[in-house]
Amino acid sequence: MHSARKTPRLPVFLAIVLAFVLMVTAPAVGAPPTVSITGGPSGLTTDSTPTFTFAVAEADAVECSIDQGDSDYAPCSGTDSHTASLADGVYLFRVRAIGHPRDEVVTQEFTVDASAPAVTITSGPNSTTADSSPLFEFTVTDASVVECSIDQGVASYGPCAYEASHTPSQPLADGAYTFRVRASDGAGNTASATYSFSVGTETASQSPLGDRRTPPPTSAPRLMSPFPIVRLAGRLTSSGVKVNVLVVRARRGSLARVRVRPRCTSGAPCLIRRRTRTVGRTGVVRFGGFEVGYRAGTVIEIRVSRGTTIGKYTRFVIRRGKPPRRFDGCLRPGATRGSRCPTA
Repeated sequence: MHSARKTPRLPVFLAIVLAFVLMVTAPAVGAPPTVSITGGPSGLTTDSTPTFTFAVAEADAVECSIDQGDSDYAPCSGTDSHTASLADGVYLFRVRAIGHPRDEVVTQEFTVDASAPAVTITSGPNSTTADSSPLFEFTVTDASVVECSIDQGVASYGPCAYEASHTPSQPLADGAYTFRVRASDGAGNTASATYSFSVGTETASQSPLGDRRTPPPTSAPRLMSPFPIVRLAGRLTSSGVKVNVLVVRARRGSLARVRVRPRCTSGAPCLIRRRTRTVGRTGVVRFGGFEVGYRAGTVIEIRVSRGTTIGKYTRFVIRRGKPPRRFDGCLRPGATRGSRCPTA
């Protein structure tokens, strides 16, 4: 019998040598690049020329982009930083490290807001006025906080009396004053406007606002003094507002009227309650019967009048999820709707 023929095998050491040769001659596969953002704005910033820094390793090239979703990458101006000049808006900073076996990208979103709010005082008393409780009106845009001050040289800011107007909480003594409005936004940008006047014997001096304000005829009715103050406070509810305080502060003998106009099921306004009270010697009237919950769309009107003087008209419109929208104006004798206050 013939024995089976065996297949020859390579010696063990030759197999090891062959494996080593194959390993050495195989193409090398490098580690992927790494990239991280190490500095630069995130979220809201007032810096319109932000600089971002980053760290990159194992990359063949580095590209950057600061855009609003519509720009291509370009080689970074520096190996570890990138700067751009931007207008207000929302942006995305991107760094791409190019390498093998793949590219790596990191991003960071931010918002540029370098523009200050716009503040304009639109009306106020003449340069010298006999009104110890003058009314000022102003407009503010793009602001989250608005503060007012009536002072004699050192600003003392606090909440304005109304949404777009201000009057002192107490009558002013004779002297020189400055009315200031300061507005700021969520990014910290601020802007202000000032208005100088004096309280004393009124003259025909022109208003600091120039031609934008025309003094009324000398026979025109005068503003109530002190000018009435209307205060509404409460808390937001799921459907509107729960009013906790409704107070009118005015000169003794004034008539304070409140009217509420909610919306009926058809959507048309319908009157359900009103009340008139005379301001007593304390100078304060509290309307407790109106301190209840109101749905969005309800209108609360307050009218304060006294004789032939010009009184105050305030309107609140209840909104869902937001504080009531407020309008403050003047109420001329015999009128039922508010209007702009006289400018002198």
